[in-house]
Amino acid sequence: MKVYYASGTLGDAYVILCKVYRMAQREPVLLKHYTAYESAKPGILEIYSLVPGIGVEFQDKKQPLGITGQFIHHRLVGKRMNYLPDDDGYGLELESHPRFDFGNDNRFDLPNSYATMQLEAGANPKKLRRITADEIKRIISRSDLPIVVLGKDNVDCPRGDGIVDLRGETKIKEVMKIVRDSSHFYGCLGFLSLVALSQRVYSTLYKPRYYRDKHAFESRIRPVAEWMRYVAQ
Repeated sequence: MKVYYASGTLGDAYVILCKVYRMAQREPVLLKHYTAYESAKPGILEIYSLVPGIGVEFQDKKQPLGITGQFIHHRLVGKRMNYLPDDDGYGLELESHPRFDFGNDNRFDLPNSYATMQLEAGANPKKLRRITADEIKRIISRSDLPIVVLGKDNVDCPRGDGIVDLRGETKIKEVMKIVRDSSHFYGCLGFLSLVALSQRVYSTLYKPRYYRDKHAFESRIRPVAEWMRYVAQ
């Protein structure tokens, strides 16, 4: 069994899952995960459970070494395309487009073709990434498809024909399946945007407000050429 320390919230856990995905196909993996947000633990468990053979033990303290939800730029040299994690001594190779079995159970009556939108993202309630009201109006007015709104229901959501509001209604696997099956994703950097890009869904990502978020885009998405292919310009 391979044992790794890990840390972060839902988006971090999803990147870490992509990093250990191939290893977990070969042998059992135990992730000793630290998160500062107790509310994130059920979602992290559900994310890791997508790959059989991955076990999870939550830690009370963050370890100085471990797998993170980021990539180190200076290790992506030349045409080297395996996107090594923070410590290449782990021998992990990123699976940029993992496959998951979400099952056939679909309790939501969704259109055959639709776009998805997340109004806000982030674990820190003081620094949530949000699409502005004007941007939301533009998305709706320009979309030729119905829009399924996902995520938390902390802000007002437009109502009307073509809007399906599922905020607060979905479990992790359900929301991942809905994003995977959509034609386009609109949102900010976060767990669902990472799911969309890794599942080959073209995505419009809105500008981060904080320096830390700009750094997160540069360290989580830009180093992965296969994900950047699906970032709408």
